Amino acid sequence: MKTSILTLALSSALLTAGCSVRDCGSDSAYLQVEPAGAFVVPEGVTLAPASPAYLIPRGGEGELVLGEDYTDAQGKTRRGCLYEPPRMDLPPEPAAPAPEEEGLGDQG
Repeated sequence: MKTSILTLALSSALLTAGCSVRDCGSDSAYLQVEPAGAFVVPEGVTLAPASPAYLIPRGGEGELVLGEDYTDAQGKTRRGCLYEPPRMDLPPEPAAPAPEEEGLGDQG
């Protein structure tokens, strides 16, 4: 009985540890896609001039960064992925207004 509880606890700990490692999709198939050839207009078809709004800039030649490590408020190192919304830090509490000094009030 003691051995089975120990085995169960150990396997649960190993499974939980495996879930904490974040992969931000670096092995996704869409990252290995190669650009297609130029579009060929068939004979007898006339196209309107292309709008510059459809131009897609070339991608960077460097490595695509899908995630980065950061330290959370508790001091733990975590991994944030590109597809997650950015972390929003709350603004500091506003300072209490200073009490008005006598004689500086409304001088109407």
